Amino acid sequence: MNDDPKTFSFLIEEGPPTRLDRALTSLLPEDLEISRSRVSKLIKGGYVSLQGKVITIPKTLVYQDQELVIRVPESRADHIQAEKIDLDIVYEDAEIIVINKPSGMVVHPGAGNHTGTLVNALAYHCGQNLSNGSNKIRPGIVHRLDKDTTGLMVVAKTDRAMHSLTKQFSSRTAKRVYHALIKGVPTIPALLVKNVNALDFEPGDIFRIYANIGRDPSNRKRFSTLGSGGKTAITRFQVMEIFQDRSLSLIKCWLETGRTHQIRVHMEYIGYPIIGDQIYGQGQQNICSTSPQINEIIGGFPRQALHAGQLELIHPKTREKMVFEADLPEDLERLVSIIR
Repeated sequence: MNDDPKTFSFLIEEGPPTRLDRALTSLLPEDLEISRSRVSKLIKGGYVSLQGKVITIPKTLVYQDQELVIRVPESRADHIQAEKIDLDIVYEDAEIIVINKPSGMVVHPGAGNHTGTLVNALAYHCGQNLSNGSNKIRPGIVHRLDKDTTGLMVVAKTDRAMHSLTKQFSSRTAKRVYHALIKGVPTIPALLVKNVNALDFEPGDIFRIYANIGRDPSNRKRFSTLGSGGKTAITRFQVMEIFQDRSLSLIKCWLETGRTHQIRVHMEYIGYPIIGDQIYGQGQQNICSTSPQINEIIGGFPRQALHAGQLELIHPKTREKMVFEADLPEDLERLVSIIR
């Protein structure tokens, strides 16, 4: 590890006493992707203080209103290795590059994924022409897609582009549209019967989910909707096509916020999980249709049927409005065609 760590400070919120390593693991920013085992090593290494005093025992209990400070050094593995990996480039100029990301590609290096990522491919394709922004191991990355979600991503090649795009995403002026194949057909009567909270109905048969999202208290690998706490998360969606015996439908989603796994969590929350999602709604995707053949096809789909099909933004230099589109990937188009 080097001698230039990042420092994070936290104030323990209301709740029962909890272990220091657990508290820090849940409080650290999600995009750091720091495991509890690494947090424990940092505590033992003297990188954590509680109420101004260095603590080296991970199981130390922390209480409400106590202040935690942790210094997180970059690891030696954080060097980006350039790799010659084919990219589906939708658009590129001196400021930005728009990629149609395939399924199975992780966006940036992290725990267990130091090679084969989009960032490794960009490092080869763009060389030094990527904005480092504030994160050396994620050059150019403004927003992310899950490993098995396909579709459009914009990457910043200059610091000007990074600043502009980050502002556009945070202010919600950059727009993203997704398509997903889901179990069931959401309707206003059905959702009223379910008595789902944090859900509105808007003109044009548009549904608006506004349930906050945070780490699942019982499983850190998952996210879930939270009655209190978490981060604001808003998803709008509309049913575009209904299949078979009303057991499946294709929806279009608009994101107002960009939380991790947001669409997947929200669709599970209202009872209409995305087909093929092995984390949210696991096991439900096989119980869909009265047709055994359709169930077999759906059950064999290896990933969540989710695609980022449209991206709208303002060019960082020209200030021109730009809209990019990407058709459904081959595997998802084939699945939809078979079901039709």
